[in-house]
Amino acid sequence: MDLDGKQVRIGVIGAPCIGKSCIVKRFVENSFHGSQYNPTPGVDFYSRRMSVKPLGTVTLIIIDIAGSAISSKMLPIYLHGIDVFLFTYDMTNTASLNELRRWVTVVYGLAEEKHVEPSVALVGSKGDLEHLRTVRLDAHTRFAQEFNIQLSFLVSAKSGESVQTCFTKCAIYHLSPEAKQRVREHALLPVAIPKRQSLPAQNHPLAIPQPPGTSAGILNPTTTSAAMADPNSTVCSVQ
Repeated sequence: MDLDGKQVRIGVIGAPCIGKSCIVKRFVENSFHGSQYNPTPGVDFYSRRMSVKPLGTVTLIIIDIAGSAISSKMLPIYLHGIDVFLFTYDMTNTASLNELRRWVTVVYGLAEEKHVEPSVALVGSKGDLEHLRTVRLDAHTRFAQEFNIQLSFLVSAKSGESVQTCFTKCAIYHLSPEAKQRVREHALLPVAIPKRQSLPAQNHPLAIPQPPGTSAGILNPTTTSAAMADPNSTVCSVQ
């Protein structure tokens, strides 16, 4: 399959103040500014061009949507054209997972109007704060099953663990029918868990090709620390 040069638009959505922008900036810039909180004004656009095996060179357009946009009349415009939705919550904040129900309703409603099936993933943020966890792994899994969310990740913007894995696998899932079919063959989808957590691993890996330096959905920490900000990354904002 020759997909070299393809573009994937990934929307990061969820409640305010849960670390969405930190996740995006870790992926695009390999940086973390967790102590410098600035609410996203409407929507920010980022891009990163990267080599993804076995697809070739892929440009990821990341749309970071403000949590407050759920009540905005502009929301359908912000969501227009997105290929993959990352339903994101804070694993130390149970209310943020419940808030995702509103986002799921909106996204699935717009998809139904257009007669399309969106590619979606459930992403738990702040994976480095296991000692402060309030959302149990079984609650994460039940939510994914309830809404037929077939990709599942726990990530840490602070350490970088599983962030690149998340975006890379979402791109592969969207672009490769074979990968999508293999994922759908699993009755219970595994969660990509930062390996420093004490949570039990699932019995099988996510059934799509692994990006370099990863194994069973876990980003190799050596690869993470060696990653460099992509010179082809860009950012712009829309209010």
